[in-house]
Amino acid sequence: MNIYKEAAKKKIRFSTKKGLLTVEDLFDLPMSTTVATRVSLNDIGVEIAKALKNYEVLDFIEAKTDPAQELLKLKLEIIKDIIQDKKEEGIRPRRKQRKSVRRNW
Repeated sequence: MNIYKEAAKKKIRFSTKKGLLTVEDLFDLPMSTTVATRVSLNDIGVEIAKALKNYEVLDFIEAKTDPAQELLKLKLEIIKDIIQDKKEEGIRPRRKQRKSVRRNW
């Protein structure tokens, strides 16, 4: 299933120091920030990754899936996908600028 479709069905919200954010809100955030009062995708991803570390495999024979752990994994995948998308968007305009500069020479 598409991660965004699954997020919509589950009505996922991301908890931040500024409050709850929807998946749509994440696209407006910067990838990272040096300002302590701002929220970034990296900050949210780090917090989710820390929370996932709390889930250790205690039984290798009957490994049970915890719904909370699955939700955290989904949230992390969404954050990673949005960061990747923003990286790709950042690369495209730079390439266009380089081409236009070369043409002017």
